[in-house]
Amino acid sequence: MFAIVDVETTGLSLDVDRVLEVAIIVYDGDRIETEFSSLVYPEQKIASNVTQLTGIRNEDIQDAPKFYEVAKQIVELTEHMILVGHNVRFDYSFLRKEFRRIGYDFRRKQICTLRLSRALIPDLGAYNLNYLRRHLGIDKGSAHRAKEDAQATLKLFQSFQSQHNIYGNLLKEKLRDNILPPAISRAQADRLPEATGIYLFYDDTDQLIYIGKSVNIRQRVLSHFSNDLQSSRSRELKQRIARISFEVTGSELLALLEESHLIKTHQPLFNRAQKRERSQFGLYEWTNDKGYLCLTIAPLDENADGQDPLMTFSGRERGNNYLIKMAKRYGLCYRYCGLESGAGACFQYHLKYCKGACIEEESVQEYNRRVEMSLKQHQYRYPTYLIISEGRVIGEKSGVLIENGQYKGYTYFDESDEEISLEMIRENLEPRLENSDVRRIINAYQKKRGTAQILKFGQ
Repeated sequence: MFAIVDVETTGLSLDVDRVLEVAIIVYDGDRIETEFSSLVYPEQKIASNVTQLTGIRNEDIQDAPKFYEVAKQIVELTEHMILVGHNVRFDYSFLRKEFRRIGYDFRRKQICTLRLSRALIPDLGAYNLNYLRRHLGIDKGSAHRAKEDAQATLKLFQSFQSQHNIYGNLLKEKLRDNILPPAISRAQADRLPEATGIYLFYDDTDQLIYIGKSVNIRQRVLSHFSNDLQSSRSRELKQRIARISFEVTGSELLALLEESHLIKTHQPLFNRAQKRERSQFGLYEWTNDKGYLCLTIAPLDENADGQDPLMTFSGRERGNNYLIKMAKRYGLCYRYCGLESGAGACFQYHLKYCKGACIEEESVQEYNRRVEMSLKQHQYRYPTYLIISEGRVIGEKSGVLIENGQYKGYTYFDESDEEISLEMIRENLEPRLENSDVRRIINAYQKKRGTAQILKFGQ
């Protein structure tokens, strides 16, 4: 039995967006048994771009039920069913999150018609639902409405059923359980949570060999074991896995930060992207006797005045390369960036990069303005603040602390706490080190999720 499902949401972020509409078609493989669709009041305003995409307006949902009011019906309609959806991971993740908010662990097996399309109609070029509708002659209907998209997904699924013998050997090969590593049992795999966090692979000597993160630990781990592994390195990793552990973080930001921290700490054999040495050099700012802002790359342990670095690097060369790019982009003086020594006009002045700060041809105010501009794009949003996102369980929140322009670590707290002080956060903080990867992760996360909750201190 199958439950064809489609969900419309207020956006793409699991952290902040909510289910807006849900449709379910119960299909026994031969005929439709039940159909259900409903708008859902998302307890937040609908953005104009979402209205433009779906046609659903704020006034349309004022009298719609909240999710908890339709939750029982969704559970009953999908019980003992396999969820079928086009990019079903998206729909399933949002349903799981909504159920998690009301304290229910919603778990269902899934079939993704997007993946089936790629497997059964190779080299098509595009696999979105509208394109497949046209390609297979399925009525277009109203795109981006749950009921119509669920109906189109059903027709797509029925097309595969008739054309590719959905119960035959071909599709069974595509849908069968992922083959696990020899040392990992199905019971071990079943213990993996469908939650946001990090996962760790160990070999038979209990050496940590790989660290990853995902918004769905279970799904991501199982994807490592699929039959379509392309590289010999991926196959080697699979064969060497003897134990899997995980840590639920709740927050995607924390999963990213902890993945980076653990990779740097343990240097696993199969991690490459962030497999670098610990930061040993920092970017520092100071003012010379003429009032010009100067920058320099210096070892962290030689910072006698206790100044926190603006950024950190694994080596001096990486830091200097960063300064070179910044100096060229903003017309900064190489000498005042610690990239050239001597007196008089710097070499870059003769190449028309430097505007003459080194010979006082450019005013202190104008030069310092550009230095500050060059640094601002890499600085955190505020000097001291807390980035608040989801916790590991219902009723909990997580917080990432930036203090005096530096990442200090993270903590968890009860979302019912009426007053969150900096002292309270410091007291329960899990300390972490600042580095360039951390800064990149946090700034990218905030740029991607502009609505992330922020609590400023001392502003």
